[in-house]
Amino acid sequence: MRGLVFISVFFVMMLGNSLQAQVTLYTEDFSNGFNDNKGQNGTTYDMSGVSNWTVDVSNGSFSSGDWFKQTTAGYFESEDTDCSSGSPVGWFSLVTDITCYTNVTVSVDLGRAYSNSNSGCRAQYSIDGGAWTTFGTVSGSSDAPDAGYTKYSANGLSGSTIQIRVLHWGTSST
Repeated sequence: MRGLVFISVFFVMMLGNSLQAQVTLYTEDFSNGFNDNKGQNGTTYDMSGVSNWTVDVSNGSFSSGDWFKQTTAGYFESEDTDCSSGSPVGWFSLVTDITCYTNVTVSVDLGRAYSNSNSGCRAQYSIDGGAWTTFGTVSGSSDAPDAGYTKYSANGLSGSTIQIRVLHWGTSST
């Protein structure tokens, strides 16, 4: 499955009932070119020089022509990771301090190039290292391919830290 993953984490500080400021504490723009081809590219795993995100591809099986990486097209994409929804591969943001903020919003753009009943991607967040909460999913053959990208968001979050992950699963037919 191919998918755009543009990740922005927005943090809004509230004082009383009035909005005081909106501050972006973390954003990831895959079109910047700094990390092109970083991640799993065929049988090569290369994360050298990447400091603002990580990947876990331990559940995948990659051969030539498969990938889970930032592409030169300006996206983070995956293709033929050969893993299941119960054991996906994952992209992880930095753990970000949100101690002084309330009403935190996280958002992710997800999209698909192929529709397959055994493939998908899921966006999740974790507050203070706790359980992962899903806030966006594109999966199965019911989600039409090439339908563009959909923005998924979760609002009103608070805690000490937050992290986002985007999971992918799919078979060789995606």
